[in-house]
Amino acid sequence: MLRMGGMRGYRMDEVAKHTSAGDAWAVFGGKVYNLTPYLPYHPGGAGIVVKAAGTDCTALFNKHHPWVNFEGLAGVRLFLFLGGESRRAGGR
Repeated sequence: MLRMGGMRGYRMDEVAKHTSAGDAWAVFGGKVYNLTPYLPYHPGGAGIVVKAAGTDCTALFNKHHPWVNFEGLAGVRLFLFLGGESRRAGGR
């Protein structure tokens, strides 16, 4: 974990450790998300989301879902920005 200005942040090497159906993190738009709660709801199945876990999935997501608001997905939780500022998506 990085500590910058008193805020905690995650590096990609930390995100890359979370690649299972029970612990799936990914980066989208420079923010670290826990995708685990969303897995049962993904219309294409959990497997494809797990394959993207541990990576920056921004380009992949936008390629297949350009009409979807990623931050508005049910169950997706924002942890921290890469390298810094702590915040939750949508005030959650």
